[in-house]
Amino acid sequence: MIPNMNFAIGYSAEYGALQNNMFNIQRKLDKTMENLSTGSKVNDMKDDMSGKAMADILQSWKVGTDEAIENIKEFISFTKTAEDALDKLQEVLFDMKQTVDRLTGIDNPSENGIAQNELEADLMAYERILEQTQFKGWKV
Repeated sequence: MIPNMNFAIGYSAEYGALQNNMFNIQRKLDKTMENLSTGSKVNDMKDDMSGKAMADILQSWKVGTDEAIENIKEFISFTKTAEDALDKLQEVLFDMKQTVDRLTGIDNPSENGIAQNELEADLMAYERILEQTQFKGWKV
């Protein structure tokens, strides 16, 4: 004879509420993850005020960073202009030194006159570089 075994699976209201809450939490978690992965939560103020504030901060940082990059590019161009002018000045000074070195120990008036003309031309070139070197209208 088989004994009579009654098995009953109990189902209480508390268990149903718990299961329902767990389902709702999972659904909200899924929605949050979707929002975070797509960025929609950060872009929509009605969803999340702190997310909107963070988006605004990041946007202002981006604008500031873009401006800083432009300033750096401009500074590099300015420095390149100044460097080119200094290179030309150095060439003129080197030419002047060669002219003076060539004349050292020579007592020939015609040679001295030629050298004097060369030095005057070099000095004019030097002054012209100093006067005319500009960057966006600013004297360098």
